[in-house]
Amino acid sequence: MIISMSEQLDTNVRVIPEWTLGWRIQRALAQADLKTGDLEAVFEVSRNTVSRWLNDWYRPKDHVLKQIALMCGVAPEWLQDGDATNPHPAGPDGSSEGGPRRARTDDLRIKSP
Repeated sequence: MIISMSEQLDTNVRVIPEWTLGWRIQRALAQADLKTGDLEAVFEVSRNTVSRWLNDWYRPKDHVLKQIALMCGVAPEWLQDGDATNPHPAGPDGSSEGGPRRARTDDLRIKSP
């Protein structure tokens, strides 16, 4: 069955695309003005590992996702599962003035035992 464009536009059905974890990580990095090299340095992983995260071949561990969210100033829940009820958490005083806050990547480097 072929549906004309006018028939498609007449429907009130709204489709919300499924954004993948890799897409959300890419968007978080972009809004925080961070690069994939920052993830490589902080987590001491290869470029291939970061590429696999961004292309949805592998899912980072939950503690890594939380750290990425902190670095980028986005809510961990949004990054992990797309829950957009609060994509930018409030600051320590409860305000969100000035946009999302992010930690310095130097402070987040995972230290080897």
